[in-house]
Amino acid sequence: MSSRAELEALPDGELLAELRRLDRGSAGREEICGILVSRYAGLVRSCVSPYRRSPEPVDDLVQVGYVGLLKAINNFDPEYGASLGAYAAPCISGEIKRYFRDRRWQVRVSRQSQELRLGMRVADRFGDSGITGLAIIDQTSPDVWIVRDFLLSCRVLGRTVENAFLSWLIARAASAGVHRVVFQFVSTGRNQVALGFLRETRALESGDGTAWTFEVKLPELIPAHYVEIDDAQVS
Repeated sequence: MSSRAELEALPDGELLAELRRLDRGSAGREEICGILVSRYAGLVRSCVSPYRRSPEPVDDLVQVGYVGLLKAINNFDPEYGASLGAYAAPCISGEIKRYFRDRRWQVRVSRQSQELRLGMRVADRFGDSGITGLAIIDQTSPDVWIVRDFLLSCRVLGRTVENAFLSWLIARAASAGVHRVVFQFVSTGRNQVALGFLRETRALESGDGTAWTFEVKLPELIPAHYVEIDDAQVS
């Protein structure tokens, strides 16, 4: 087993691979969990931030957030294609929401908090393209994400990036306990490429063609892709 200093120098992927090789409850596994928890402490505080005016003490909510983070660390599957941070954020928020629900608090968060903005960084055989995608999501319902905007830079289209972005988005929804992801669509002459892409995925089209629904339990609807992506900070 490596020293703590050596472990702290490893990227998330290598730490998680080592974590999966160790037995639950072992000292080595707990040490790796501790490193990852420290690494994502800022993410926990960010997820707690919308609830600072709730009746619950912030310190209690932070502890609840850490429970969600630990669940994310233990359950994260790199096969989803998302980063640990991208997977952990909805897990932490979901744990906080369950805490309030169990305590029967009716908590109102701001409209900005109900709106989720996901930015995507792309890297493939052509190199690192930086931030090339943005999804703006209405998450007022705990079971459904409404994707109001799904934007991609034209310079990465045709490289399966759109498939990777969709796959990553569905993985985020799954980790948040969301059952359906609905894409709002307005047909114009300039977005027929998007229409063709949605039809390739075999998502369920509404009768009037203005919405396309993905059941989160059916990731096989998403075409194969050959792109590495990571979440990016957007405001």
